[in-house]
Amino acid sequence: MPSSVFDYDDLVERGPRIPVLLSWPDEMVQAELADGYTPPRTLTVEALIDTGSSITAISPDVADHFALNPLGMTALVGVHGTRDRPVYQLRLIPSMGRNGSPAPVFDPWWVVGMEADLGYRCILGRDILAHATLTYMGRENRVRLDL
Repeated sequence: MPSSVFDYDDLVERGPRIPVLLSWPDEMVQAELADGYTPPRTLTVEALIDTGSSITAISPDVADHFALNPLGMTALVGVHGTRDRPVYQLRLIPSMGRNGSPAPVFDPWWVVGMEADLGYRCILGRDILAHATLTYMGRENRVRLDL
């Protein structure tokens, strides 16, 4: 299982974050290439690791970058009540950091669109964390992720 340790100087204030490489799912890329269309480039974003979120989410600007069309809607329950949000598919590759092993590829992966910019372009929810072991070492300002 690939493993990495992430060090922070602002772990308490901003929470645990890792870089995540986002792109269209391979199946979508192949279909678009066959039609003569060039897919958008990949995008590396800072993703908040959020054990309180049941599903991985992306910000509106990420959906715009990839020109994603919603594949449906889902009801999300949050601190401000229940809201219907668009559902997309993306390819996600979490970075395992400078001392990590190659990361698993989640392709395709269902993500929801955030209602607004929440300060992060991606939130990794329990749907991804279900494949991981997360160790929060608050005293050391460090997180270990085995994925």
